[in-house]
Amino acid sequence: MSAAAGRMTHALPRVVPISDALRSGAGIVTLAVVTEAERLVDRVAAALRRDGMAAEVELGGHARLAVDRLARLPDVVVLSGDAAVGTTGEVRRIRRRLPDVRIVLVVEAPALGGVRHVLDAGVDGVVLADALAETLALVVRSVCAGHVSVPRTMRHAVDPPALSFRERQILALVVAGLTNDEIAGRLYLAETTVKGHLTSAFRRLGVRSRRQAVALILSADESLRRSVLTAVPGGHEPDPPDGGRWQ
Repeated sequence: MSAAAGRMTHALPRVVPISDALRSGAGIVTLAVVTEAERLVDRVAAALRRDGMAAEVELGGHARLAVDRLARLPDVVVLSGDAAVGTTGEVRRIRRRLPDVRIVLVVEAPALGGVRHVLDAGVDGVVLADALAETLALVVRSVCAGHVSVPRTMRHAVDPPALSFRERQILALVVAGLTNDEIAGRLYLAETTVKGHLTSAFRRLGVRSRRQAVALILSADESLRRSVLTAVPGGHEPDPPDGGRWQ
């Protein structure tokens, strides 16, 4: 190899894998934010700075990722706001154009249902909009290391709980507002048996109370919600309490 060739090779920048860059601080992570609300770009940048992450953040488009208009190809694409409506098609389009990019979806809490579909389409991480400042950097680090990251409230979309048919029946009646005594009479069981099934179901769901169980079931992925609510004849989703949301 000639001296000139050696100098040219030495001058080439070292390509740092994104996961290595995040661990060592040797590189800058680039993000493109697809959102109708351009102020979100500043929020994303601030959340990453708060965590000490070196990052370049730019607006990547409003409804769709405009790759040709970006200053640099992104390591991570953040989809948010109206862009999160009907996200599956856009995620697949991005995945075809940029197969190695990581995709993080920012959603409002009421939009939790259907998360399984966006994960299957290629989303790597999900962030709740009201927790973006505290969790975005953690999720970006996680997906760049090759993990899928979702909020705890969405865990059943990834790994549905293995509820027995009787547990689903009893939970459906809990959602309908029946007491343990009423459930026992409805299903011809002893009340202690109902309590035992509820204890088991609560453990599988990761909750500690009837109220938490109801809130989780009604805000869960459609498959879990339907499997519980249809376990008894005439099962249906009740109206939420005053305020419009289950907590």
